[in-house]
Amino acid sequence: MMQIKVTAPAKIHTTIQLPSSKSISNRALIINALGNGTHHPENLSDCDDTRVMIRALNDDKETIDIMAAGTAMRFLTAYLSVTPGTRIITGTERMQQRPIQILVNALRELGAEIEYVHKEGYPPLRIARHGGAESGLLVGIFLYGKDDEAVPYAFIL
Repeated sequence: MMQIKVTAPAKIHTTIQLPSSKSISNRALIINALGNGTHHPENLSDCDDTRVMIRALNDDKETIDIMAAGTAMRFLTAYLSVTPGTRIITGTERMQQRPIQILVNALRELGAEIEYVHKEGYPPLRIARHGGAESGLLVGIFLYGKDDEAVPYAFIL
């Protein structure tokens, strides 16, 4: 697995106009949440995946139901592994049949505390994070190719 260390500038003052795809919208929402953003991203995709992501990031519920939103499942799994507390992320019956083991294994290698609630390799997941980030903030970035095969990349900020 490739690891890249990125150092952020003190401040960024810019506007970026992106197309409103669900993938880009969910990435923008996660980046905004990780940066404790005060400005809500605009021009977001009007789809279930994006609505689920917004709800999950705004609610403080112990169990997050992402329904059938595959991008939300993957992005929130990485996001929740770096956010304090313990959460369960689940979805529809079909979502619980979609493999997520490659992503979970990669995040576990980077120190994430993730357990399968029912069946090994599949959602729902119990994701916990306790204490501070002594070695810096870990952000899991995963590129998905044919048949949702994951290629993990980790950025340590």
